Amino acid sequence: MAEHTTSPATSPVVKKLGQKKGMTFGEAVDKVTDGAKITRDEWEDPEIYGVLKNERLMIKGGVKGDGKFHPWIVGDGDLLSEDWRVI
Repeated sequence: MAEHTTSPATSPVVKKLGQKKGMTFGEAVDKVTDGAKITRDEWEDPEIYGVLKNERLMIKGGVKGDGKFHPWIVGDGDLLSEDWRVI
């Protein structure tokens, strides 16, 4: 397996001018386990959010934009971002 060298400090996903630091993904998932809905500032759409549903991490809307819940396949951008917030 190749070594992963991207960090929040070097990720092009995280580097965004004027972006305020929010929660890390780990901090956000802790909130989800308490029943909260989470989103990212980068998504710029309050109708797209993550939540626990039927004991699974789900995303509403997401890439498909259909407003339905889908299993959330967490990627590097999600894991490394620090713009998570509770809605």
